[in-house]
Amino acid sequence: MANNGPERSAAARREAAREAARQRRVQQERRAARHRLLVIVAVSVAVLVVVGAFTAVLLESRHNATTHPDIAYGQASSTVQPPAADSVDAPAPNALDGLIINAKGIGTDNPSDVHVAVYLDFQCPYCAEFEKANGPVLARLIEQGGVTVVYHPLAFLDRYSKNTLYSTRAANAAAVVAHGAGDRLLPFLSALYAHQPPENSPGLTDAQIVDAAREAGVSDAVSATFANTVSGTFQDGAGNAHAGTWRTYAPWVYMLTAQAQKDLGRGFGTPLVMINGQQFTGDLYTAGDLERAISAAKR
Repeated sequence: MANNGPERSAAARREAAREAARQRRVQQERRAARHRLLVIVAVSVAVLVVVGAFTAVLLESRHNATTHPDIAYGQASSTVQPPAADSVDAPAPNALDGLIINAKGIGTDNPSDVHVAVYLDFQCPYCAEFEKANGPVLARLIEQGGVTVVYHPLAFLDRYSKNTLYSTRAANAAAVVAHGAGDRLLPFLSALYAHQPPENSPGLTDAQIVDAAREAGVSDAVSATFANTVSGTFQDGAGNAHAGTWRTYAPWVYMLTAQAQKDLGRGFGTPLVMINGQQFTGDLYTAGDLERAISAAKR
């Protein structure tokens, strides 16, 4: 019996150690379970946020597509030809011309002038920088005479306006102004760029485009026709007929974009400037360089 005390004490210590180890394991398991739960919750929240954002974008795109169903015009072809006889009129004598402007006015070429072709997209931020630097310069050179500027409003960036086809709507409005209020075309181009929406946004609403036109001095009678539509058929260069209802000059914008891809290659970007058929490679974003190149071409 004399040895029972120490033996019990050793056994008690071993049992206490085992119990302490068991408690530590229980605590570790509880901490691990809490950590797993927090991770699951965090991942679930992140998934819900992503799903919610995707759903919001999808719903917005569907809403925009439903709101503007009459301006869809298909995908640009690599080759095009003028529209069929039952299609819409283009705002220039040749359906594949841009918006021609010189000292004579709108739509009339002057072969003896220096010809400056400007390829642009109204949603292109670099085009806005070009307009800020060179828009007033081109306006002054046009007024002085000897220079014909041909604006080619393209629609490469429609895909960045959440199904509202902002580039096409803006280009269509520019063509309407050229056709109905030609003396306000240049101020209208400047106004559109002054209020340029960012890429990956729905772009300006139709009402905001009208506001820009009013700011540029375009009459309400003209701007009220921006959202007008026509129904008809036109053919692309592959011989495919496109029948439907569009904003008045949307087929023209379609063909102008496709023609630019054919003439300049699909990899070109905007803004792009050609002087007498040769690409201008100087500074597009600082006033002076382009004017000097145009003056040199006059000699």
